[in-house]
Amino acid sequence: MSTKSLQIGFILLGSALLMGSLHAATPTIQGDVKGPDGKPLPGAEVRIERKDAKASPVTVTADKNGRYAFKNLTLGTYKVTASKNGMAATAADNIRTRAEGAVRVDFDLKKQTGEAKASAPAKKARHMVWVPADTGSHLGGKWVEVDDQGKGAAGANNIDRASGEALGKHMSQTPDSTPIGR
Repeated sequence: MSTKSLQIGFILLGSALLMGSLHAATPTIQGDVKGPDGKPLPGAEVRIERKDAKASPVTVTADKNGRYAFKNLTLGTYKVTASKNGMAATAADNIRTRAEGAVRVDFDLKKQTGEAKASAPAKKARHMVWVPADTGSHLGGKWVEVDDQGKGAAGANNIDRASGEALGKHMSQTPDSTPIGR
């Protein structure tokens, strides 16, 4: 194989890898829709509306596993609403897309009853954000629950970052801390 062929091959391979990484980084809002029994709710309609700019709302239907996804969004703030006949609609407001990954919004729809059908308040949806792994870590990223402003939700299992020095200082100040391995 000639040197020129190898150079062209490497250029094409590099271009393909670059395009793949650019495609993976597009803003996405995705999640699951579940029914009152906690099982996936296929056929549920999920609607997304832009809050910070004029744009037409878009609606998708959850697949047989209750999953939905809005891909290739522009960066901004959105309202996501899930509904299905006989179920109370549920909305998540002020969902902000991220350039570096997907934002997860899951819905648990409840059945409507009697007079509450017309005036049932929307149940608060869980707002999850994907946090990629730290550089040099062999561990993958994870989903973290946040409030409508993108801050860690109260009582959620969120991530705190600290240097080794700060962690050592904290451990020495905690009365019942025993270093691992001693």
